[in-house]
Amino acid sequence: MSKITSHILDIDKTICKNIEKFDVNERGLLSQNILSQLRNYVEHIALKVFEDAQQTELNNIRLQNHGLCSLFGSTTICVGKIIF
Repeated sequence: MSKITSHILDIDKTICKNIEKFDVNERGLLSQNILSQLRNYVEHIALKVFEDAQQTELNNIRLQNHGLCSLFGSTTICVGKIIF
């Protein structure tokens, strides 16, 4: 599991704990905590999407470099195993 995925899961647990503790008397503080963690959550999700896109691009380059891809018009078709 990547560090980003681990952070996403940790943030999720923190948000859930804050929701479970929600009390009318501490509404302001818990709301601030939840909003802060939601910002972190969104930022880490964006990083995860970027990381996955980079990995996909890297895998496509590896396939192309090993002659396992063919170009059909504007579409590249790749077959075979990804070589690491």
